[in-house]
Amino acid sequence: MIETTSHGDGQLTAADRQLIVDLARGVVGEVASDELALFDQRSRAFLRGRRASGRDPLSLGGTEVLALVTSVALVAAKTAVELLLSRVADAAERKASTALDRLVDRLRRRPKAPSPVATARWRPEDLRDVRDALTAVLADSPDREPVINALLAHLALQTATATAITGGDAAGEQAASR
Repeated sequence: MIETTSHGDGQLTAADRQLIVDLARGVVGEVASDELALFDQRSRAFLRGRRASGRDPLSLGGTEVLALVTSVALVAAKTAVELLLSRVADAAERKASTALDRLVDRLRRRPKAPSPVATARWRPEDLRDVRDALTAVLADSPDREPVINALLAHLALQTATATAITGGDAAGEQAASR
């Protein structure tokens, strides 16, 4: 069953989680394609909140801590999506309620609606904020820069593609009007 939880309770929707996985898979494909064989298993465990051997989400576990680009990419993608979702929520709070807003809210609750992060048009400063947040979250990762660069490229491509397909939507308009 597809989850239709709204963003008001701070939970990620199924569409948000799928966006996280898609962004991270693209990053892993660019930065460490040899890890793609384990990607689905690691991403499912990550989204269920399981940590390898109860350890840091960036570790594989065992006697040695082995950081996989997959784990780093998943943490980076989740951080980026959550930050940008907060931007969508902030923009929505500031905007007066109109008939169009109510329609968009109904569309967002539909099971197959895309994540608002994927449909919004982001300003350069939004993406700089994502870069700053990722730099802080991934400070100890040796793969930090290639993962951040690949994630931002995939995020920009994802949002540009969704905006082109939909012709822009209220989430994008809200983000652009901030």
